[in-house]
Amino acid sequence: MRWRSRSGDFFGLRDFRHGDDPRDIHWRTSARRGVPFIRENEDDEGLVATVVFDNAQAPDPAELAPVGAGRDAFEEAVSLAASVSAELLKRGYRVAFIARDLHITPARGPGQSTRIMRALALIEPAPVAGQPRERSA
Repeated sequence: MRWRSRSGDFFGLRDFRHGDDPRDIHWRTSARRGVPFIRENEDDEGLVATVVFDNAQAPDPAELAPVGAGRDAFEEAVSLAASVSAELLKRGYRVAFIARDLHITPARGPGQSTRIMRALALIEPAPVAGQPRERSA
């Protein structure tokens, strides 16, 4: 049998049930009420977040004003996605990352941070289906 994690935030107390881990008994409340009570914590396994980054290319880059504003906005969005991902990972979330033609499955820890930051460092605007790809001369 797999035991629940004890590292999550305190959630509340409930009556002891057969199969509960005795290490989770809240002794002070149990002694006061005369029956065993169990401490419940939020389940760390439930801490999952998905960062969705829409890296679609603007339909007509000529419409963006001033010149370069589109690229600046894109870089700001990349920076925001990196900050949000880093904060979620720091708080213990399993983080997934999704962009056009890219999907990183949920995980936690420094390895996941490296995968997401690398993806964001290399990400480029992607053409929307049916939109011709811009070619550089």
